[in-house]
Amino acid sequence: MLNAQTDCGAKGDGKADDTAALAKFFASKDTGYLPGGTYLISEPLSVLHGTRKVFGDGKYRSIIKPRRDFATLLKISPEVEYFTLEAVSLQTTHTQAAAVRLPAIKKGEKWFFPTVIRFSDVLFEGDCRGPLVLSNGQCVDFDRCTFNLRDGNTWGIEFDRWNENSGVSDCRFGGAGQGVKTSNRGRPGTDNVEGLRIVNCYMYNCGPLNVDLTCCNTALIAGTLLDQAVYANLKIGTGTSGVMVSGCWLGVRGVHQKSAECQELSEKPDRNVVFTSDAGAKHSFSSVFFCNANHPILFADKAIDEGMRQHQVQLGACQYG
Repeated sequence: MLNAQTDCGAKGDGKADDTAALAKFFASKDTGYLPGGTYLISEPLSVLHGTRKVFGDGKYRSIIKPRRDFATLLKISPEVEYFTLEAVSLQTTHTQAAAVRLPAIKKGEKWFFPTVIRFSDVLFEGDCRGPLVLSNGQCVDFDRCTFNLRDGNTWGIEFDRWNENSGVSDCRFGGAGQGVKTSNRGRPGTDNVEGLRIVNCYMYNCGPLNVDLTCCNTALIAGTLLDQAVYANLKIGTGTSGVMVSGCWLGVRGVHQKSAECQELSEKPDRNVVFTSDAGAKHSFSSVFFCNANHPILFADKAIDEGMRQHQVQLGACQYG
């Protein structure tokens, strides 16, 4: 087992530049141990090999932070398979630095992307203008992670094109930002996100949205609390089909303040679910409690009855309060 301090020379004292030591540490093929401490880096770190695990002493003890503003704290190479990051903290302190990128790359006629990647008991914190984690991987899972979102433009996770069978479970999202979104920055309609799971999560955010599903084929949201979003707790957008929401609690707070970033979205508050998706998409809600909403479900371009029919939305054993 590789120790970041004794084997790679990292200080972890919150003063020294540990970039070179942690670059060696994360590029290794061995299981890695990151002792408690604050590690400052000035360049992105890269995970180059799979079938390994990197773990620390706890998400509030083993902390990696940037010394200056740069693009990414940690990049997981497209060729990596079976990598786990556990019990560490990735904290961004500048508006351009995201925490983790999982990019895809095309070589010849074949695409490569990180596969079977797991984040367990990791703290992601920052105020970047975009996602703290941007994933183009497959089977990427977040378990017992915490997301402290310090800016209204900060997303916790963005699952982009290529993602299949990824999940977020037992995670907490809080702060001024937004929770989980799906997208397709490449070719919408081709290689959309598929099989996303959001299970037993707690999203208590004050940004415009908690969950934004766009270009997503089949998603399950179960046993999750979505609360306090300014615009809507859940947006089901263009190119999305087969969303199943079960055993969830959805609450809204109205608008107590209007920032420049969400002025437009704040014009019509108190919505739990907003549809801007295509007709005939087939979505279902079962055992969902819609709390404190003037408009539990709204459609962007049509009346409720027409929208429910055209989008084939099914409601079962739902409650309103």
